[in-house]
Parts: sequence; C-alpha cells; structure tokens
Amino acid sequence: GALLIKPENVRLLELTLDQLMAVISFEHNSVILPSEEFHGTDLFSRKGIWRKIAKGERYVNSVLDRAFQVLSIVEFSILLQGIDKKRLEDRYSLPGDPHRLALKFLIEKIDRKLEDFDSFGIIICDETGSALEKDAYRDLLRELQVHGTGGPYARKIVRVVDTLHFVSSKKSRGIQAIDLITFLHRRISVHTHASDAENQFTKMLWDKVRDKVVYQRTWAP
Repeated sequence: GALLIKPENVRLLELTLDQLMAVISFEHNSVILPSEEFHGTDLFSRKGIWRKIAKGERYVNSVLDRAFQVLSIVEFSILLQGIDKKRLEDRYSLPGDPHRLALKFLIEKIDRKLEDFDSFGIIICDETGSALEKDAYRDLLRELQVHGTGGPYARKIVRVVDTLHFVSSKKSRGIQAIDLITFLHRRISVHTHASDAENQFTKMLWDKVRDKVVYQRTWAP
C-alpha cells in the first residue's frame, strides 16, 4: 500500500498523530511513551506495549478509532496493490517474488497518479530486512525508470524521481499511517473467522478512509 501525500500534509499527519500519542501517554501515566509507534499488528492484536493497558480491548479499540479519525481529516490518496500468491504459484513454475511484483505494479500506479496531478515525487518505504533486499528494490525502480515496465501498457517511470528511500517505521508517522491502513485492509479481506463485533468495528474504521482510496487491485494471473 502507498499514501500519495503532499509534504505539507505529511507535516500535519505527523503533528496530529504525535498529539494523539501524547494524549495516550498522559492517559496511562507515561507507561506508553509519546514517541511510541502506531503499529497495525500490535494494535489490532493487542501485543507489545498494548498488553500493559489495564482497560484491554475496549481501550485499544478507542486508540484505533482515534487514529483513523486523524487519518480521515488529513488529505492524501490511498493506493492498494495485492498479489494472489496461490494463483501465481499455480500458474508459473518459477513464479517470482510476489513482493517485487506488487512493488512494480504499485510504482507504476503511483507514477500514473503523479502524472494526473502534474507533479513529481519520491517514494519512502518501510525498512526491509537486509541491505541486499533494499538494493534489489532500488535496482527495480532504476530499471523501470530506464527501460520501462514492459507489458501491453508499457511506460517509463518518469514522475517518481531519485531512488527508493527506506526508513524505520518507528521514526515515521507516514509509514505508520499506511501500515495501519494496509493492515486493516488485509484483515478485512482475508480474516475469515472474525466475530460480528470485529466485523462491525473494522468496517467502521474502514469507512473513515474509504473515500481516500484511488486504486485498489489484487493481481490474479
């Protein structure tokens, strides 16, 4: 997933999420630090520091509700690209890396949206596991910039400039925002054993950002 967001709105996102975490820290006598991360896996599963919250599920749900309320008021666009891994593996003997495929398709769509807005941009990514992986993804972008995407609707990537930049999600409220959104989207899409209460809650959260989605596709070869 990706947020397409102007620099001034990145600043607004940072300030509002910082303020929300400061309030949460105050509510719990600094058991949670103001610098704490909004992380989808930990929040939705109540792991990590959220285990320490005495009020349990209801309180963590209120944190998610307030976080998505913040996301609803900041101006940005959401792009979501999935890969049907099972169909990919069933169809190809050497199917390739689904993460690389998803990134390729997402970069292409970001480039097209930037063209629609007559703008240019850089891509800032969540930190990956290794330097080799980061270099491989940077090489992919460079290949798309120089040689194009291939396929029936081939294009060179010209609106995404420079290279891919990687940062720790703990240091970036923007990365935390798209992490929350993509985690929620995936949970709604593939979590088949959710209770009625969870389904209602996640739908309520999704409704806060639904109108910001400008692209949503799962590639099924």
